[in-house]
Amino acid sequence: MAFDRSSCYWKRSWAYRVFKKHQTQLNRMYWSFAPVAARGHYIGKTAPGGGATVDTFVFHTADSVRVPTPIDDWKIEFKQFELWVRLSAAMSIAGYFEVYLRSMIRAALESDPGVLIASPKSVDGAALLKRDPSYSYLGETEPCLKGDWTKRLSAYREFFGKVPPELEGARSELDSLRNLRNGVGHTFGREPDDYTTRYLVGLRPFTPLSAIRLQKWQGLVETAAMAVDEHLLADHIGAYEAVAFYHEGRPEFARSGGGIARAFKKSLSRTFTDSPSYEYCQELSEYYEKLN
Repeated sequence: MAFDRSSCYWKRSWAYRVFKKHQTQLNRMYWSFAPVAARGHYIGKTAPGGGATVDTFVFHTADSVRVPTPIDDWKIEFKQFELWVRLSAAMSIAGYFEVYLRSMIRAALESDPGVLIASPKSVDGAALLKRDPSYSYLGETEPCLKGDWTKRLSAYREFFGKVPPELEGARSELDSLRNLRNGVGHTFGREPDDYTTRYLVGLRPFTPLSAIRLQKWQGLVETAAMAVDEHLLADHIGAYEAVAFYHEGRPEFARSGGGIARAFKKSLSRTFTDSPSYEYCQELSEYYEKLN
C-alpha cells in the first residue's frame, strides 16, 4: 500500500485501538470479580445467619476486626459493594470514552485546521505541526467534552458539519451515563442533587445500576466510537496520527545508522503487528521532509 496523506493505513485510528484496550481491560477486571462475587453469595447463603463472617471465610488476619459480622450483616454490605463496583465501572466507561473523543477531535482539528473557519481541506495541519513546536488544538476539544450531550454534540457539529447518527442517537443514554458519573465522582454514588440540602441528617441510597444496563452502556460507547472513527478518520485525520508519530520520533530516527525511514519502520513494528512496509514508511518520510 502506497502512502496517502488523506487515508489511514489501518482500518481504525490509533486512538480507537487504545479505546478497545480500555474496554478489554475493564471487561477482564469486572469478569474476574464476577465469579468471586457469585461464590461469596453462595457461601453467605448457606452459612448460619448468626455466624462470624471471618470464620465463614477463614479470614483471620490483622484486619479481621474490620469485617462486618455476623454473616447476615456482611451479606448486606457485600451487595452494596457489588453495586459500587458497577457504579465505578460506569464511571470508567464514561472516562475512557472521553479520552477517545478528546484524542480523535484533537487529531481531526490539528490535521485539518481549516474546519475552524468552515474551510476543510484548505490547510495541511501536518505542515503547521512541523513548523511550530507548540502546535496543538487540545484546548479546543473542551466544548465537545463538557456540559450535557446536547451542548457537546452541538460543538462537534459546529466543528465538523455533522454528527454521526450513532452518536446522535446515543445522546439520551450518554447523558444518563454522564449524570451517573458525576454522582459517583462527586456525591459518592448518589444522585447529584441528593446532597444539596442545607442540612444532612442521613445517608441517601446509592443510585441503582444493573449489570444489564452497565453492559448496554459499554456496547453503546463502542458503537459510538466506531462511528466517530469512520467519520473523522476518513474526512479529516487520514494519516495524521502516523505523521505525528514520525514527527515526534524523527530526532531519534535520524540518529539511527540505518536511515530515518528504516528506524521509523522498526518503531512502528514494535507498536503494531500489522505495520506498513518499508516503502510506505519511506514515502511518508519523503512527504514530511518536503513540507514547508
